[in-house]
Amino acid sequence: MNLIQNKRVIIDCDPGIDDALALMLAVASKDIEVCAVTVVCGNVPAAMGAANAKLVLKLMGREDIPVILGAEQPCSRPLVTAQDTHGMDGLGETQWGEMAHKFYGTEAVSSEKNMAAAYIAKALSDEPGLSVIALGPMTNIAAAMQMNCGAFKNIG
Repeated sequence: MNLIQNKRVIIDCDPGIDDALALMLAVASKDIEVCAVTVVCGNVPAAMGAANAKLVLKLMGREDIPVILGAEQPCSRPLVTAQDTHGMDGLGETQWGEMAHKFYGTEAVSSEKNMAAAYIAKALSDEPGLSVIALGPMTNIAAAMQMNCGAFKNIG
């Protein structure tokens, strides 16, 4: 018996190579339903990660899944990316990274910045049993908890 079958999730990530692969696997899974992707700074700056996430979803035929830009800086220290590992484009200097930046640029992909925390807090309040799969730094999660700690009592 699969305990996560038909589970709705938000994936909070910082799409470098590892999170791009995890996002592909999650979207392809028949056991979970990815209802949104929130992006935090980490492996790459947040806007670049959002462009990478949008490209992954485009390549997977799932452009219906929203990508919400989140924290562009950590809570208590300067941002240190892992672009020395993941490549300057976050996707290993592959053509994928070039495509992401061609399609979406490295500017914010939503009209308002840092909306991920508010999205997470509201979604958890509105949908009991919803889960968050946090793959990146926990900055968006911490901000969501500061906005509405009670929303996390509903998490699945």
